[in-house]
Order: sequence, then structure tokens, then C-alpha cells
Amino acid sequence: MASSDDARKAVTSAIANAGSKSVGMMVGAAMSSKDKRDENRKARDANTQPSTQTSTSNTSSAGTEQKNTG
Repeated sequence: MASSDDARKAVTSAIANAGSKSVGMMVGAAMSSKDKRDENRKARDANTQPSTQTSTSNTSSAGTEQKNTG
């Protein structure tokens, strides 16, 4: 795990040495990304609620086959 520790240190150092404008841009990008993920999650959850689901293509035919025993 030494490489992941080194990577964290490098990122921390880069952020610490960046100007406030750069840090602000990174924070803005992170917040925008989080907002987009939240929107996508809400849309996905709305589409998977039983009351709004209209597709029946996921029905299973398991147990409906008849065996010829004669």
C-alpha cells in the first residue's frame, strides 16, 4: 500500500501548493459531479419504483414447463 500512500501525499501536496482559484475550481467540479450523481440516482430510483414500472419483459417462465410423463 505504499504506492497509494505516496499517491495521497502527492495529491495533498498538489492541493496545498495550488492557488485558491485552482482549489475553488476543484471544489466546484466535485460539487457539480456530486449533484449530477444525485440527480441520476433520483431518476434511476423513480424509474424502478413498482408503481411506475410498466415493463413486463422481466417475467419469468420458470416452473411453467410441462413434462411429458407418458
